[in-house]
Amino acid sequence: MKHTKVSRDGSVTLPKLAQISYGPLIMGRVSIINLCSETAKNAVTIATRYAVVRRQGFAKAGEPETKVPFLVLRGFFS
Repeated sequence: MKHTKVSRDGSVTLPKLAQISYGPLIMGRVSIINLCSETAKNAVTIATRYAVVRRQGFAKAGEPETKVPFLVLRGFFS
């Protein structure tokens, strides 16, 4: 660790509050989690908007295909 001291005879002296040096690491991890959650939120928003507009399914002749959310509600993807 950064604040650990070793004397010439080989004895090791640990700092009283060694956990304090881990503070910046925890803040870095928290910022990574926040960034990932924002990215996931944007991805889900884009996927939801795309799924609402997109049409897919088994259409009968002369009829438009069913929108994806209605297929999910009917259980085609389960």
